[in-house]
Amino acid sequence: MAFYRFIYVIVSVSTFGGLSLWWTPPEAILYRLPPPWDMVAGLFQWLGMAGFLLLMGGFSGREFLGISQLRRWKRREYDIESGDELVDLNRAGFYGIVRHPMYFFVSLILISAPMMSLGRACWAM
Repeated sequence: MAFYRFIYVIVSVSTFGGLSLWWTPPEAILYRLPPPWDMVAGLFQWLGMAGFLLLMGGFSGREFLGISQLRRWKRREYDIESGDELVDLNRAGFYGIVRHPMYFFVSLILISAPMMSLGRACWAM
């Protein structure tokens, strides 16, 4: 469906933005890694950030926001009966290793925090 991603982005940004303004997370500390494990966790966070930035460097913002899908729908580059796009599965770069590299790198950044509060854990979920 051509409108799926565009509508998803609007709904998710609105929902997340509204919850961010409304909810005050609790600040109870769940754990704090002692040295040298805090440095190891920090290294994993840096690796996650580097991977995320490398991934986003080759990513189209229009594709991510759903604008490219709307343009392809307008040019009739969809299978009308199934509603699917006429494009191939991306297997280049990180997509050849992990199915959802963006989720992987963001999860790596959030999970490997040297100090985890209850509020941060809720956002990480």
